[in-house]
Amino acid sequence: MSERLGPAIEGRSVVVCVGSGGVGKTTVAASIALRAAQEGKRALVVTIDPARRLASSMGVTALGNVGTRISSERLALAGVEAKGELEALMLDVKRTCDELILRHAPSRDQADLILQNRFYQTASTVLAGSQEYMGMEKLYELHASGRYDLIVLDTPPTTNALEFLEAPNRLLDAFGNDALKWIATPAVAAGRVSMKAMGLGSGYLVRQLSKLTGVETLQALAEFLLSMRGMFDGFKDRAAEVQALLSSPDCAFVLVTAPKLMVLEEARYFYGVLNQNGIHVPAIVVNRMEPDWPAAAALGATATSGVGAFSDASLATLFSAENLPAIRQTLLEQQLRAQADAEQAKALFADLDGPVARVLVPTLTDDVHDLQGLSHLATYLFDEERPLPARALPSLEDLA
Repeated sequence: MSERLGPAIEGRSVVVCVGSGGVGKTTVAASIALRAAQEGKRALVVTIDPARRLASSMGVTALGNVGTRISSERLALAGVEAKGELEALMLDVKRTCDELILRHAPSRDQADLILQNRFYQTASTVLAGSQEYMGMEKLYELHASGRYDLIVLDTPPTTNALEFLEAPNRLLDAFGNDALKWIATPAVAAGRVSMKAMGLGSGYLVRQLSKLTGVETLQALAEFLLSMRGMFDGFKDRAAEVQALLSSPDCAFVLVTAPKLMVLEEARYFYGVLNQNGIHVPAIVVNRMEPDWPAAAALGATATSGVGAFSDASLATLFSAENLPAIRQTLLEQQLRAQADAEQAKALFADLDGPVARVLVPTLTDDVHDLQGLSHLATYLFDEERPLPARALPSLEDLA
């Protein structure tokens, strides 16, 4: 029996949607924010995934680093009545990083020195962990602003979502380690000591930095680290505050998955990692479940009677006699797929500890690509009475 998502996230000001790629995580995040707006809240959905799917589903051409309001007129055209407000935002890593420097630098001159540094200009966008750190920074900034009743964060696919939790601290630790402190000496920054003289020309650290950033010498790195002196402690404090937010009662993690073996294994792993980090997952959405076609309702049978209970006489009310074998075979195959998905989901939930809302969402006929589709998806996430998927019995052309 599918449960509702609402009670699991009630009272939260932040919802973080995590999971594998290709399971509909972005649309689930957007549907949660849309339902919050329908209920009268000021809601914001944020993605740090570079895919542009969120903008298209919201009916706008592009999203930036500030919230883009979805107008009530646009919502009304999609048949959605919202008592509150809905905004969407796509993380701009470089801009967020620049804003962070401007906010924490002791002076504008020092901020300009950092922003113009060659190493910073590259590392702020491509260095491992920068996207995840800036995602956390943006989330904290938005939450601290008090502007929104609910912020829904759509993270990158699972492997990167793990980085979202772990990489920021690794990034800060790397900048604070002894090797980098040694590099950040006035002599290196001034170019008076070469990499060759220090025996670093072929070192692992230099090779990796060169590969990631295109930096051929350590001078730009040394200058960057020197200019950042006194600021890393503030960054670490902010990272700790974000981690506290993610594990607080204000935040709920919603794990989105699909009834496929490898995807469910990844969900199990990620669920365990979150718990090890002290983060409870109050809800799991198993999306794109194979639906048992509403043949029972169409034929006047009970939903639990199964295909085997359909008599040739009842099927004959809809189809001609020569097509009955093909129809019955199609219904049987569909029911078997639906049962397999149900068993996969059941096995997932049996492996989990603690109370977890189990939300099952069927595969919909049409791809969710607009506000109307998001509103329809929300009915499966939140409503007690869920509509049957808009999926009829196959036509004879489909069977051909």
